[in-house]
Amino acid sequence: MSSYYFSNTDAGPPSVGVQNGKYCMDGTNWVCEHRWVAIANMVNWRNAAGTSEVSHWQGGSANQIAFSRGGAAFIAFNRDESSSWSATLATGLPAGSYCNVVVSDTCVSFSSNDSTVGSMAVVVVGSDGKASLSVPTLNAVAIHVNAKST
Repeated sequence: MSSYYFSNTDAGPPSVGVQNGKYCMDGTNWVCEHRWVAIANMVNWRNAAGTSEVSHWQGGSANQIAFSRGGAAFIAFNRDESSSWSATLATGLPAGSYCNVVVSDTCVSFSSNDSTVGSMAVVVVGSDGKASLSVPTLNAVAIHVNAKST
């Protein structure tokens, strides 16, 4: 998936190739969403979730949901446009510290996308399988067993 920037709806794709990202996200040529941290990392989230069933379904407001995929992956979505979602939620995951793969590969760096600034890079799951989260507006927190913090 490498969509491209355009101002004319009849415009075709750029005349330059993606070429290892050289022409990605420059505001002129290719957008390259598949390289964004949140999108690329959610592939690994899905792989970790595998065929595990949805469990631990939880909700906040009408625009906030969270669920796990067995004991392998957990995600909380906040589609509220004006309020962050702070809650202690059952994750179904073993106790430990996990990387929020929506914002980080390493648990310390954040995406340059303004909508993820302020998101939690590390999520701590307690011995009871619960985590206290703060999910920013129009954002998500996603963790899985293959992305543990060191």
